[in-house]
Amino acid sequence: MSWQDQALYDLLSDARVPRAFELNPGGCPVHGDAVFKKGKTHYPWIIDPAQPFKVKCPVGHEVYPSNDYESYYKSDFKAPLNRKEKYADDGWGWLAPDGERYWFVAYANQWLWMDHIRTGIPDLARAYLLTGEKRYAHKALVMLYRMAEVYPSMDHEAQSRYGLMSRAENRKYPGKVVNHIWECFLIQDVAQAYDMVWDAVDEDMELQQFLGKSGTEIRSFIEANLLEEAIDAYQSRQIDGNFGMHQVALLNVLLARQHAETGKYIRMLVDEPGEDAWHTGIRFALYNLVFRDGIPMESPSYNTLWISKIAELSELLKKGGTDLFEDSRLKKLFDAPIEIVATGLYTPDWGDSGSTLGDVTGRMPDPYQIAYANLKDTTYLTWLAG
Repeated sequence: MSWQDQALYDLLSDARVPRAFELNPGGCPVHGDAVFKKGKTHYPWIIDPAQPFKVKCPVGHEVYPSNDYESYYKSDFKAPLNRKEKYADDGWGWLAPDGERYWFVAYANQWLWMDHIRTGIPDLARAYLLTGEKRYAHKALVMLYRMAEVYPSMDHEAQSRYGLMSRAENRKYPGKVVNHIWECFLIQDVAQAYDMVWDAVDEDMELQQFLGKSGTEIRSFIEANLLEEAIDAYQSRQIDGNFGMHQVALLNVLLARQHAETGKYIRMLVDEPGEDAWHTGIRFALYNLVFRDGIPMESPSYNTLWISKIAELSELLKKGGTDLFEDSRLKKLFDAPIEIVATGLYTPDWGDSGSTLGDVTGRMPDPYQIAYANLKDTTYLTWLAG
């Protein structure tokens, strides 16, 4: 909230800045793999939004890259860049003398999007929803508008470290801002945020003055270039995860947009067989991809994704008049993790699920609260109580 609008707007970089979920598998150019023993195990580098395109080592606290990439970016990549400077990064990584490439800028950019922008926009929107204070909606809308400007040009496969690696191996790694799986969560969060703040646009004269557009123009721009673009990305599989992930993302976009063809997409999400197992309608999946005992076609841990996402989808669909909770096959899906527990203590370790010590899989508060609210089976309360 303390950021000026322009600074907040500038925080969202355009598609020309690469992204990378990993900086270097070896760790830090100075401290090596010691960085993985500090902070987050897999993604330990420290990111500060006030220092865009920079990363801080969690061990020695030195900052990389050595050059000012922000000025280089703001100059439209025309400012001089001394590539011989130690730890200099033009966005596509610093090449060490031993041939290792360290993706300082791309890593900083991706995790700024994932850890700050992706969470910041919905947090501001929720603050507005809970308090009614329009200053929160204003900041969220500044970021949403900027995201709508840059989103159509985003193509993760051509603009990321891993995308380029995949292309070199003749593999695909699609996505938009981030990879196609994580993009499900990114677009779901910003679609929900827009739904929370859209009504604040017309009275926000400060926003309209800042962007030089009317409230109607601002809404139309966000819906056309962010939400409509997300629908296109769903169809092109740039938004595409495990079963239920991309369906939840699409449904949230449709509900926020009130798309003219929402009814068509709802039928697709509920009943159509689809092109493959991950893109079938929910009801089709319940009868064709879930066994009669309620267990989906994967291992117990991955099956929990089916349960959580289908619960989320079913709750949203019910608000729109489609009640899947009336179908007994849905109840079997919720019952299955409870019924397969052995000796009251262990979920069988099938496939890539569980551990040698054993544990219970599937005791998830959100889906089972949804299940209890709609099915009134007290077994789910006992299950959650552990």
